[in-house]
Amino acid sequence: MKNFKDSNIQRSDVNAIRDELNSAIAAKLNELGLDGGFGNATFDANSVSFKVELTRSGCLTRAEQAKRDDLIQRVRWEARDKAITTEEAEEFVDAIHVVNGQKIKLTGYNHRAKKMPVEFVMVDGGTAHKGGESYVVIPARKRFGALSDQFKVQAG
Repeated sequence: MKNFKDSNIQRSDVNAIRDELNSAIAAKLNELGLDGGFGNATFDANSVSFKVELTRSGCLTRAEQAKRDDLIQRVRWEARDKAITTEEAEEFVDAIHVVNGQKIKLTGYNHRAKKMPVEFVMVDGGTAHKGGESYVVIPARKRFGALSDQFKVQAG
């Protein structure tokens, strides 16, 4: 790593600085039971500022928790004629579902995404994906029974 006493901070230097700082604090974060580190940066020739996000180990970040909460509310809305509780919706979200022959675990709902708002992880591969409303509707119908006609997904 170069010495910045005699040179300006360049764009190419920012990633190297971030990586050095994250590796320097990794052991201390682990000791404290935290995950996270330095994120996005803004910089000029003389200074660099990083966003820092730390979470308790094994816990969701604020953004992930917000998407999970949105998913729970979406499930409750989907089964609103069954009047399910928040606890039932949380159990539903935590369960593994089979959709189109694939085992998935629902992780979040992005209400701003029009075509693919449902976020999930493939159980077999562990890869994250996004999908349409059917990834919530199909398992909800299986779990909570046939819903009224106003909840049916249009084929498209």
